[in-house]
Amino acid sequence: MASHSGESVLWRDTTRQRQPTSSTNPAVTTVDFMESLTRPPMTPPASTRSAPGRDASAHAVFPGKSAAVARARTGAAVGRVSYRPVLVIGMLLVAATVVVATSPAPVAMMDASYIRLMRGMAMIKALLVVIAAAVLWWRLARPVPRRFAAGYLLGAWLMVAASVLIWQRSAIGAAAILFHTGELSLLFLAWRDTRSR
Repeated sequence: MASHSGESVLWRDTTRQRQPTSSTNPAVTTVDFMESLTRPPMTPPASTRSAPGRDASAHAVFPGKSAAVARARTGAAVGRVSYRPVLVIGMLLVAATVVVATSPAPVAMMDASYIRLMRGMAMIKALLVVIAAAVLWWRLARPVPRRFAAGYLLGAWLMVAASVLIWQRSAIGAAAILFHTGELSLLFLAWRDTRSR
């Protein structure tokens, strides 16, 4: 009988040890549920954030890239000035000024083959001027900083003046220098323009 009572006591002690130790206090459960309802909302993904939020994140992670974006936006603000009419009107005014200010060389003092050569060179250079004007017409439709726009316009105008001088057969040496100066300046500016983006 004593052994049976001892086994019963041991079984009750073992049962107590196997009981879960976690608290089932209803007050704690209610607090946890209320905290889950009042949790702050999750941060939206980068694709759904506003533009200032994306810029701040990009500046924090990529400061160099953020500076490049700022420079591009500054150029875009400057580029709202329409340089297309300035380009066309300037080319026409330069051509008219050169025609009025210079007089063609006398034909009687030149060989016919030389005249044809000069006219052919003038037409080739005029074709290059048209191509350059078309490219600049496309480029000036987009944001461009003032220093590049001024260089583009000056280079195109120099090429126009040189082409008219060659057609007039007047100051051929100066015309060649002017044309190549304008052409090289446009190429250099285009190279710098692409590197600055």
